[in-house]
Amino acid sequence: MFSEYLTQIRNNPRLRWGLWVILGISWLYAILLLRDQVRDQTDQYANIAKKVARLQTEVQHQAWLERVEPAKILRVQMESRLWQASTSGLAQAAFQDWLNQIFLQAAVGRPSITLSALDEKTPEKTDEVENNGETAAVPVDLWKVKAKLEFDFNPPAFLSLMTLIGGHDKKTVIESLVIRKEPFPRVEAVVAAYFQKQKPADNPARPGR
Repeated sequence: MFSEYLTQIRNNPRLRWGLWVILGISWLYAILLLRDQVRDQTDQYANIAKKVARLQTEVQHQAWLERVEPAKILRVQMESRLWQASTSGLAQAAFQDWLNQIFLQAAVGRPSITLSALDEKTPEKTDEVENNGETAAVPVDLWKVKAKLEFDFNPPAFLSLMTLIGGHDKKTVIESLVIRKEPFPRVEAVVAAYFQKQKPADNPARPGR
């Protein structure tokens, strides 16, 4: 029966075009669903960043003393979804390693990663997170690491990569996503991760010689 269908497809140009149209509509529908999912995740992470900043102020206020413990628990839960690093260099290295791993898992073609430089000279300077056209200051105890991703567009590999990014326990924001057709299908995306600054562990004292 399969061979009969295959013969009909080969001998019927209209049937072939119809199948291509169905595949194209299915692919476009999947892209639209994925775009909505990315937008929802971006909004969710921006809200988490604002809540963490607000909680840091609230726990210091006298009127919120009776809510200190619940606030601390909520803060721990939120911060558990942030990446962790003791230096900006380690933050960039950890983010790049993770991106390389999911590139391998998704089997994308000709991947490229370009990390943005972090300014270590002005750690007190805050960054901003966009949320529905508004901006919110990122707490000074966070590092923002951005990466520009480029790879060949292949629907299964693309959907697999987006699933790995969206399903990771540490939140990663997709700030922009472009699929170019010329001269060949290729994806350009900018992703960002927020790392909570951790104090480096003290080096153990070496015994005297």
